[in-house]
Amino acid sequence: SGGLDSRVILGMVDRRPVASLTYGARNSRDVYYANQVARATGSDHHWFDLPDGRWVLEQINQHLTLTEGQHSWIHAHGMSVLANARSLMEVNLSGWDGGTIMGHDDTLSPLLTRAVSEEALTARLFEQFNRSYTWPGLNEAEERLLYTDKVWRQVRDLAFDSFSEALQPYLCLRPDLRAEYFYIRNHCGRLTHNMITMYRSHIEARFPFFDYALFDFMHSLPARLRLDRRLYFALIDRETPRLARIPFDKQEYLPTTKAWLGKPQAAWVKARNRLARLAPQAFTSHPTLYADYEGYLRHELRDWAEGILFDRRTADRGIFDPGFLRTLMARHMSGNEQWTIGKIAPLMTYEMMLRRMHDSPEGAVAPARLPAAATR
Repeated sequence: SGGLDSRVILGMVDRRPVASLTYGARNSRDVYYANQVARATGSDHHWFDLPDGRWVLEQINQHLTLTEGQHSWIHAHGMSVLANARSLMEVNLSGWDGGTIMGHDDTLSPLLTRAVSEEALTARLFEQFNRSYTWPGLNEAEERLLYTDKVWRQVRDLAFDSFSEALQPYLCLRPDLRAEYFYIRNHCGRLTHNMITMYRSHIEARFPFFDYALFDFMHSLPARLRLDRRLYFALIDRETPRLARIPFDKQEYLPTTKAWLGKPQAAWVKARNRLARLAPQAFTSHPTLYADYEGYLRHELRDWAEGILFDRRTADRGIFDPGFLRTLMARHMSGNEQWTIGKIAPLMTYEMMLRRMHDSPEGAVAPARLPAAATR
């Protein structure tokens, strides 16, 4: 990708030739910067386009089977290129959650590493897991509107109570690491690891950042040393200096500790972004995300989504309020809000899981149908 973890692996692996693979929309930051990284490292690079969202319909049933409904379809990253990956590599060296091990701002925030009380830590973590990590999830008012009255009386406050109970064993750990260990177990292990399950359906996968010696060393240090990626950038400067001169995907800054190099470039990026808002036609823009899931749901995936959300079977369960489901979809279609897909996609996945694993065989999820133009 255009991020840090995969480029560090590619820059440090000794074997040549080595294959690298990128998937995503042609002008996305992942594709743009990954191509620069591949040229700098001399890898045998392959890019696979995602021009629209029809690949989701092609992969959804396999994704549901592999992840058993525990992984929303908006996280099916790379499913459509696994057959190609299998033809290119025997083992995938994955950068999975390398940024977490090397220092992730979400888990190293002072609100977590120096929380004033266990209650403050619990409240902050619950907010992050409940809202931020689900891209973003429902807020408290939306949660109340989502459920029918009967179900709401049964589930109210259960999420927080369950979360608090799961956090308890971590509260006795080193204060600056307990939130991070909880994150690694419950976010990495229970959410993003589903992507590893997907990969292993086609190829072997290895995780250099989860090497025991590296993990133990990084977490023997005071957490503040990994804050703001300082240690990570220093590693990149020393071991892969060429890659420190290629921006990474988030803010498009350089991953370097060298102020003389990083500060002028960051100032230019900020100035360019301001100018681009005034004259967008004068600047080349690279979308942040490799795939436009928001756009997919407004266009080629709309009928599929509405066919699940507004279906009689969904309403007859008596779990979700049909009127609110229609409101959610209308909000998304209006384009007035960002990331409403993070509220919608998990509900779709949950309903598909119920049909596959709970209903009678007659209620199983039918294969997703592609529009006529996409049918082979």
